[in-house]
Amino acid sequence: MASELHSRLEYLVNYSSQLIFVSGDSIAEQQRTLESFVFQQSDNTELAFITAEPDMQVTDYRGTLCKQLLGQVVGSYIRPLNELLAGLNHHDGPVLITITQAQHIPNSFLQELWDLVLQSRFANNKQHLNVLLFGESDWAEQAKEWLPAKNTSTPLLISSQSFTSDDYSSDVD
Repeated sequence: MASELHSRLEYLVNYSSQLIFVSGDSIAEQQRTLESFVFQQSDNTELAFITAEPDMQVTDYRGTLCKQLLGQVVGSYIRPLNELLAGLNHHDGPVLITITQAQHIPNSFLQELWDLVLQSRFANNKQHLNVLLFGESDWAEQAKEWLPAKNTSTPLLISSQSFTSDDYSSDVD
């Protein structure tokens, strides 16, 4: 159940850099999963939280992440995330970006998050950068399919519902 989901997420976050879709259709379910998982993170984990909203722009998301992860405020957030968050390359420890209601983020920002994860994965940085996207099941499936169509690597999809039912299977690749 929930502890199995947490164990799987914990393993992924500690031993790799990933973009992970966690599908769950209720906002309350997304919040519960996120809160209980984040509570278990170590003190040296850099954390950022965003609840996506339909009217947010890509620059809003970039600005929020820069403020939360680096404490930096710049004049504008028009550059891509991998440039704006370059300071994280020197962080010694895990970095965790979590977005609930992620079905509201634009595809262009989804691509930036994926690029950030891939950059971290292949740059031999000191940290593991992970992005957890909590969103509706249909959106998570579509977004997971959309990213590989535009890239060579594949993100992961975990259904929180699979850990709360009697069937303990999941879509982890």
